Amino acid sequence: MKEMSDQERMQKEFYSQRALQAQEQKGQLSLNEPFLRDQQQMGQSLLIQSLEPDKICQIIESQLRGQLLNSDGEVIRQGTPLMNQLGIDVMMAFTRSVVNQNIIVSHFEPKQIGVLMEGLSKDVVLSLSMNVNKFEIDPLSNIDLINDLVLLNCNAAFLRGSGGGERNLIRGVYSESAQSQDPFAKNKSGWGAFMDKFKL
Repeated sequence: MKEMSDQERMQKEFYSQRALQAQEQKGQLSLNEPFLRDQQQMGQSLLIQSLEPDKICQIIESQLRGQLLNSDGEVIRQGTPLMNQLGIDVMMAFTRSVVNQNIIVSHFEPKQIGVLMEGLSKDVVLSLSMNVNKFEIDPLSNIDLINDLVLLNCNAAFLRGSGGGERNLIRGVYSESAQSQDPFAKNKSGWGAFMDKFKL
C-alpha cells in the first residue's frame, strides 16, 4: 500500500476537523432549538396581543377622554376630553362595531371595504353634527379630531380583514406553534399531511 504523503495526511486531518466542528455546531443548534422556538412563539404571541381589538379600543377611548396611557394601560396624563361621556359612549359604539375580532378575522374585498366605510362615515358625521351641543363638543374643531380618531381606526380594522390577511396570519402562527410541539410534524406525509390542510 502506498504511504500517504504529508500533504495528503494534512488534507485528511483538515477534513476530519471540519467534520468534527460541523457535528459540534449541529449539536449546539439542537440544544438551542427549544429556546429559539420558545422565543419565536413568545414574539408572535406578543405581536397578536398588541393588535388585540380590545386594547385598540381602550386607547381610542382614552384619547377621547384626553388621557395618555402607559404600556400597562395606566393613565399617566389627563388632558381635556374631546366630548362628554354620552358622546364618548356613542363614538365607542361606532368604533366597537368594526374594531372587533369578528371583523378583523373576516375576509373583505377592497370594494366591500369602500362601501362599508362610506356608510360608517356618513353615520358618524351625522351623529356628530346633530349632537354638537348634546355631546358638549367644544371647540368645534374637535369634531375633525373625533371623526378621524374613529374612522381611521375602523378603516384600519377593515384593512386587517382585507383578503383574509389577519386570519391567514393567525392560522400561520398557531399552525407553526402546533408543528413545533409535534416531534413527528416534519415527517408527516400521505394521509396525515393531506388532512392537516383542513386545520385552521
